[in-house]
Amino acid sequence: MAARTLQNPKTGETITFMKTARDTQGEVFQMSYEMSPHAAIADVHSHPNQEMTIKVVSGTLTCTLDGVDKEIGAGETVIIPAGVLHFQRNDTDDEVHAIEEYRPALQMQEFFEVLIGWANDGKTDEFGMPSLLRRVILHRYFRQSIRSASRRTNIESWLLAPIATILGYRHELERYIQPS
Repeated sequence: MAARTLQNPKTGETITFMKTARDTQGEVFQMSYEMSPHAAIADVHSHPNQEMTIKVVSGTLTCTLDGVDKEIGAGETVIIPAGVLHFQRNDTDDEVHAIEEYRPALQMQEFFEVLIGWANDGKTDEFGMPSLLRRVILHRYFRQSIRSASRRTNIESWLLAPIATILGYRHELERYIQPS
Protein backbone atom coordinates (compact mmCIF):
# COMPACT_ATOMS: atom_id res chain seq x y z
CA MET A 1 0.00 0.00 0.00
CA ALA A 2 1.24 3.49 -0.78
CA ALA A 3 1.71 5.63 2.34
CA ARG A 4 -1.38 7.67 3.14
CA THR A 5 -1.21 10.75 5.36
CA LEU A 6 -4.06 12.21 7.43
CA GLN A 7 -3.90 15.47 9.37
CA ASN A 8 -6.17 16.31 12.30
CA PRO A 9 -6.58 20.10 12.48
CA LYS A 10 -8.18 19.90 15.94
CA THR A 11 -5.57 17.85 17.81
CA GLY A 12 -2.42 18.80 15.90
CA GLU A 13 -1.73 15.20 14.89
CA THR A 14 -0.46 14.03 11.52
CA ILE A 15 -0.38 10.30 10.84
CA THR A 16 1.00 8.33 7.91
CA PHE A 17 -0.06 4.71 7.43
CA MET A 18 3.08 2.58 7.07
CA LYS A 19 1.71 -0.98 7.41
CA THR A 20 -1.96 -1.84 7.29
CA ALA A 21 -4.03 -4.87 8.20
CA ARG A 22 -4.24 -5.68 4.51
CA ASP A 23 -0.44 -5.48 4.08
CA THR A 24 0.21 -7.78 7.05
CA GLN A 25 -2.74 -10.22 6.92
CA GLY A 26 -4.11 -8.53 10.03
CA GLU A 27 -0.94 -8.89 12.12
CA VAL A 28 -0.06 -5.23 12.60
CA PHE A 29 -1.13 -1.67 11.88
CA GLN A 30 1.83 0.72 11.93
CA MET A 31 1.80 4.46 11.49
CA SER A 32 4.19 7.37 11.68
CA TYR A 33 2.81 9.89 14.10
CA GLU A 34 3.59 13.59 14.49
CA MET A 35 2.17 15.78 17.22
CA SER A 36 2.42 19.56 17.28
CA PRO A 37 3.84 21.39 20.31
CA HIS A 38 1.39 21.56 23.25
CA ALA A 39 -1.11 19.25 21.53
CA ALA A 40 -2.93 16.17 22.83
CA ILE A 41 -5.05 13.31 21.52
CA ALA A 42 -8.82 13.56 21.92
CA ASP A 43 -9.53 11.23 24.87
CA VAL A 44 -8.25 8.74 27.43
CA HIS A 45 -8.87 5.24 26.06
CA SER A 46 -7.73 1.63 25.91
CA HIS A 47 -7.34 -1.02 23.24
CA PRO A 48 -9.12 -4.07 24.70
CA ASN A 49 -7.72 -6.60 22.23
CA GLN A 50 -4.45 -5.04 21.08
CA GLU A 51 -0.98 -4.35 22.34
CA MET A 52 0.24 -0.90 21.38
CA THR A 53 3.89 0.07 20.99
CA ILE A 54 5.08 3.67 20.77
CA LYS A 55 8.67 4.39 19.71
CA VAL A 56 9.62 8.06 19.91
CA VAL A 57 11.84 9.11 17.00
CA SER A 58 12.27 12.76 18.03
CA GLY A 59 10.97 15.03 20.76
CA THR A 60 9.44 14.04 24.09
CA LEU A 61 5.98 12.49 24.35
CA THR A 62 4.14 12.37 27.66
CA CYS A 63 2.08 9.21 28.01
CA THR A 64 -0.36 8.73 30.83
CA LEU A 65 -0.60 4.99 31.55
CA ASP A 66 -3.27 3.96 34.07
CA GLY A 67 -3.14 7.48 35.52
CA VAL A 68 0.67 7.75 35.78
CA ASP A 69 2.59 10.18 33.55
CA LYS A 70 5.69 8.88 31.80
CA GLU A 71 7.93 10.97 29.54
CA ILE A 72 9.26 9.08 26.52
CA GLY A 73 12.21 10.65 24.73
CA ALA A 74 13.85 10.09 21.37
CA GLY A 75 15.00 6.48 20.97
CA GLU A 76 12.74 5.21 23.77
CA THR A 77 9.86 2.78 23.43
CA VAL A 78 6.83 2.08 25.56
CA ILE A 79 4.66 -1.01 25.21
CA ILE A 80 1.06 -0.62 26.32
CA PRO A 81 -0.62 -3.96 27.03
CA ALA A 82 -4.20 -4.59 25.90
CA GLY A 83 -6.75 -3.00 28.21
CA VAL A 84 -4.44 -0.37 29.77
CA LEU A 85 -5.93 3.12 29.84
CA HIS A 86 -3.66 5.67 28.19
CA PHE A 87 -3.42 9.19 26.85
CA GLN A 88 -0.70 10.99 24.88
CA ARG A 89 0.27 14.64 24.80
CA ASN A 90 3.14 16.89 23.84
CA ASP A 91 3.98 19.25 26.70
CA THR A 92 6.99 20.76 24.89
CA ASP A 93 7.70 23.52 22.39
CA ASP A 94 8.97 20.95 19.86
CA GLU A 95 7.11 18.61 17.54
CA VAL A 96 7.07 14.94 18.53
CA HIS A 97 7.61 12.22 15.92
CA ALA A 98 6.85 8.61 16.87
CA ILE A 99 6.05 5.26 15.32
CA GLU A 100 2.99 3.49 16.69
CA GLU A 101 2.14 -0.19 16.20
CA TYR A 102 -1.04 -2.04 17.09
CA ARG A 103 -1.00 -5.86 17.31
CA PRO A 104 -3.21 -7.30 15.93
CA ALA A 105 -4.23 -4.59 13.47
CA LEU A 106 -8.01 -4.98 13.84
CA GLN A 107 -9.71 -1.75 12.62
CA MET A 108 -7.28 0.96 13.72
CA GLN A 109 -6.75 2.33 10.21
CA GLU A 110 -10.49 2.70 9.74
CA PHE A 111 -10.89 4.30 13.18
CA PHE A 112 -8.36 7.00 12.29
CA GLU A 113 -9.92 7.52 8.84
CA VAL A 114 -13.29 8.24 10.45
CA LEU A 115 -12.15 10.35 13.41
CA ILE A 116 -9.76 12.50 11.37
CA GLY A 117 -12.27 12.73 8.52
CA TRP A 118 -14.86 14.08 10.94
CA ALA A 119 -12.34 16.58 12.35
CA ASN A 120 -11.52 17.84 8.86
CA ASP A 121 -15.21 18.19 8.04
CA GLY A 122 -15.98 20.18 11.20
CA LYS A 123 -17.84 17.31 12.91
CA THR A 124 -15.77 17.42 16.11
CA ASP A 125 -15.28 20.04 18.79
CA GLU A 126 -12.06 22.06 19.19
CA PHE A 127 -10.48 19.12 21.07
CA GLY A 128 -11.26 16.58 18.35
CA MET A 129 -14.24 14.99 20.14
CA PRO A 130 -17.26 14.10 18.01
CA SER A 131 -20.82 14.96 19.08
CA LEU A 132 -22.62 12.51 21.38
CA LEU A 133 -24.31 10.40 18.68
CA ARG A 134 -21.20 10.33 16.49
CA ARG A 135 -19.11 9.33 19.51
CA VAL A 136 -21.65 6.61 20.38
CA ILE A 137 -21.58 5.08 16.90
CA LEU A 138 -17.76 5.43 16.70
CA HIS A 139 -17.25 3.51 19.94
CA ARG A 140 -19.86 0.90 19.06
CA TYR A 141 -18.51 0.32 15.55
CA PHE A 142 -14.87 0.04 16.68
CA ARG A 143 -15.50 -1.61 20.08
CA GLN A 144 -13.02 -4.44 19.39
CA SER A 145 -10.23 -1.91 18.74
CA ILE A 146 -10.80 1.00 21.12
CA ARG A 147 -12.78 1.82 24.26
CA SER A 148 -13.25 5.08 26.07
CA ALA A 149 -12.08 5.40 29.67
CA SER A 150 -15.47 6.91 30.43
CA ARG A 151 -18.00 4.39 31.76
CA ARG A 152 -20.68 6.87 30.78
CA THR A 153 -19.51 6.86 27.14
CA ASN A 154 -19.38 3.06 27.09
CA ILE A 155 -22.92 2.78 28.52
CA GLU A 156 -24.17 5.45 26.11
CA SER A 157 -22.65 3.44 23.26
CA TRP A 158 -24.75 0.42 24.16
CA LEU A 159 -27.95 2.33 24.82
CA LEU A 160 -27.88 4.95 22.07
CA ALA A 161 -26.24 3.07 19.18
CA PRO A 162 -29.61 1.93 17.77
CA ILE A 163 -30.85 5.53 17.73
CA ALA A 164 -27.61 6.77 16.13
CA THR A 165 -27.93 4.04 13.50
CA ILE A 166 -31.55 4.92 12.71
CA LEU A 167 -30.54 8.59 12.35
CA GLY A 168 -27.88 7.65 9.78
CA TYR A 169 -24.68 8.10 11.78
CA ARG A 170 -23.44 4.58 11.05
CA HIS A 171 -23.89 5.18 7.30
CA GLU A 172 -22.08 8.52 7.68
CA LEU A 173 -19.20 6.79 9.53
CA GLU A 174 -18.86 4.13 6.83
CA ARG A 175 -18.47 6.79 4.13
CA TYR A 176 -15.13 7.83 5.67
CA ILE A 177 -13.62 4.34 5.50
CA GLN A 178 -11.39 3.87 2.46
CA PRO A 179 -11.91 0.60 0.57
CA SER A 180 -9.12 -1.95 1.10
